[in-house]
Amino acid sequence: MFQETVIAKVIFNCKTRDKVSVTNDINSFNFSTFKNNLSFLKLVLSSLVECQEKVFEERLNVQDNDYKMDVPKELFEHFTDKSEIEKQISYLEKEFNQLPKKNIFIPTFAPAFLNRASKDDKKKPIMYDVLTIIFTLTDSKFRQKHFRELLNYYYQTFSKSATRLKTVSDRNELDYQLKTLLPLVKFETLIYLLKFENTTEQKELVNDLNYYVKYPQLNREDCIQIISKEIGTCEFELMDYEIVRLGQTHGYLGAYYSFRPTVRHNGEIEKFKLFVKVLVASNEQLTAIAQSGAAKLEDIFYNTLVPEFAENGLGPLLDFAPKQYFSRHNDVLVLEDLIELGYKAIPNDATLSYEQLKACYIECAKFHAVSFILEDIHSKREGKIVRISDLYGEFEDWIFLDREGIPTTPLCTKNSGPGTLALIDSFPQFSDVLTKDDLKKKVSEVLANISSKLSAHKTFRNVLCHGDLYASNLLLKENPSDNSWRCKLVDFQAMRYGPLFQDILLLLYSNAEKETRDKYFYILLDDYYNALTAFLKEFDLDIKEHYPRKEFMEEAEYMKGILLIVGSLYVQLLITPEKLRKEVLQDNEKYHYYIKVNRAEYMERLLALSEEFSKYTEGMVRDMYDFFKD
Repeated sequence: MFQETVIAKVIFNCKTRDKVSVTNDINSFNFSTFKNNLSFLKLVLSSLVECQEKVFEERLNVQDNDYKMDVPKELFEHFTDKSEIEKQISYLEKEFNQLPKKNIFIPTFAPAFLNRASKDDKKKPIMYDVLTIIFTLTDSKFRQKHFRELLNYYYQTFSKSATRLKTVSDRNELDYQLKTLLPLVKFETLIYLLKFENTTEQKELVNDLNYYVKYPQLNREDCIQIISKEIGTCEFELMDYEIVRLGQTHGYLGAYYSFRPTVRHNGEIEKFKLFVKVLVASNEQLTAIAQSGAAKLEDIFYNTLVPEFAENGLGPLLDFAPKQYFSRHNDVLVLEDLIELGYKAIPNDATLSYEQLKACYIECAKFHAVSFILEDIHSKREGKIVRISDLYGEFEDWIFLDREGIPTTPLCTKNSGPGTLALIDSFPQFSDVLTKDDLKKKVSEVLANISSKLSAHKTFRNVLCHGDLYASNLLLKENPSDNSWRCKLVDFQAMRYGPLFQDILLLLYSNAEKETRDKYFYILLDDYYNALTAFLKEFDLDIKEHYPRKEFMEEAEYMKGILLIVGSLYVQLLITPEKLRKEVLQDNEKYHYYIKVNRAEYMERLLALSEEFSKYTEGMVRDMYDFFKD
């Protein structure tokens, strides 16, 4: 009867919001009776969803939410660095108060449910009660086994039962709240436990929070989930870990780290290294782009598409990308550490050799083959032609389009197009084959429709494409014995469904010198097509039926000029002296002026400062004249 009575209390509070008039038997209930009780916790979480749904009001007014943690002096006695704890609590309060911008706040039930006196009756994010209940009714050892299970149970119940709430909040948004709420609830739980004698749970929370203060990129629960996936069990002791900033950061929207845990497993001490990518940006406008959902497509790739690929037997083809261990929407991604496996990050301005390009083309063929095979599987299953766009849509372009209410990217044609036209002005010596004005007119026509030309094509075969394939979004590993190379594709933030040449030709024009392009263009196309043929054959698909060579070559000639122009947009950002790059990216005013207002002047500076940029772009302009003369 106690279970029903306790749950009744939650429902009672939901209906009446009366946190005082509850029966004595409920107030005197000892929750230790159900400590670490999985079935009881699931019952509580199920009822919590019901209560949250009942009090939900469309876009609740959250202006009165100014969260401030009630911190007693004795809290600081448990930490060696008081200033760091104060700093972290202040940061969490700020982040908490920012959550209403993207999340729904609702009345809370946990304090009354747990018989905790509370002066704070303000609304909280949905996941606040979930975490407060879990951390009050479990210990660290239990959470190591069941924390993710409980969250998944809550998410599933929420998805099934929260009819109104789920229209404004999905699993990704709920999971994102954990970044702020996990450490915040730990602090609150610790403060509550300080009212009692020193306990093991207090020490565990102090230990967790000490690590969080040092390494805020991941919570302990994140670390447990990552290691469990790596070793295949949650039966281990997390002895220590560190998160180290890596120097080789080449992207615009990510900071890179190495996660290095030490665990005791089966009586042995093991050390691991994994790669961590945290979504950050170097200035306010790039931050706004990042927060607008730039990481959404990478979430879809790892959490939706890769599992479906694997479920349909495509596992042998999935090594074109690193294995994923953990992700949190719009925040963090943890992958296998390819550097530990001998792969090397490639700088933005690298010029790749034929052998390196061939390795990349083979992995692109492997990635693209997955689309052919998956579409064939679904088509046979449903008895009609099924494309990936039918299953998942075409994926919105956020790189080249000017989207209302969101800052444009540096590559948006509105910003970068004038840079390409300025480069044409800078190399008039090739205008004997075509006038400069005629070339600029033809290039402008392509620039006006870049996004649509890279999206699903009505005639050509479309596949899932990386969509942003230049040197920094791949890693290379050399085999010294035969001078061959292996490649991995990374950063799927710009993934789109469209013509496959946007991957292989963008890489060629962004990171291969003119001499390499001229000599190996068609050889590389053969390398790609032969690899695609072989991968499809492994799954009993005849490429002649799905993508004849004639169609492939026709598409190559059509896409060549388009990707040449796209490449010219990329090199404006890739081949940049480091000093100038930092100067522009880290200063909001200079970023706005050079990237958005006067790209032509930025090209003048680059041409004057960088002989490498001048030589490379001269070759690209020459290619434009040659391509568009006919």
